[in-house]
Amino acid sequence: MRMKAGFIWFTIGLFVVAIGSVAWLSSESPEKERYPQLNKNMLDIKSFRAASDSTDLNTTAEGTIFVRGEEGRADSIQIAVEIVIDPDDWGGVSLNFPDKWQITELSSSFPEPSGSEKAQERVIILTSPGNARYATIVEIGRSHTYKPTGGGKGTVLLTLSPDRRAELPESMMIAVAVGSDLRSGYRVAGSDFIEIPLKLIDE
Repeated sequence: MRMKAGFIWFTIGLFVVAIGSVAWLSSESPEKERYPQLNKNMLDIKSFRAASDSTDLNTTAEGTIFVRGEEGRADSIQIAVEIVIDPDDWGGVSLNFPDKWQITELSSSFPEPSGSEKAQERVIILTSPGNARYATIVEIGRSHTYKPTGGGKGTVLLTLSPDRRAELPESMMIAVAVGSDLRSGYRVAGSDFIEIPLKLIDE
């Protein structure tokens, strides 16, 4: 009889310890603290693909754009793009952004496999006057001597931030241009391009 009573109290003790452990874990490690919130402050997500279909080249840029912002106002744009450039293409790929947006982070693995120094040689940032439709241009694998650089593939990651002093519009366009061609005797960089609308304000 004593053994039976002892077993009962032992079982009750284990039960109490188990309940206490669950309560402690719940209070010390709530789910929202252990894992980041998915798509927090996300205003817009757009996937895109640009290809040099009007030429015989095989150059593509395919990726996704994430627009984030607190209180319904965009404060960053993140872009991840996979790039393939044809060996005979001197035009490469360009990412084009309007005025009042600055590139705050930029990483590139193009052309793979390569070291950081080689990647830096193949990525150029250009800026235009503020009245230009696209004031900041990121060129990947583009040659201004019109001679192909060998092509290749890689990934480009970048983050944009708005000018805090500028009034933010409800939306904006960015452009992705790929390829090159000879048309009517003129060399054309970005023979094919797309424009992507992005929502910046969530009312």
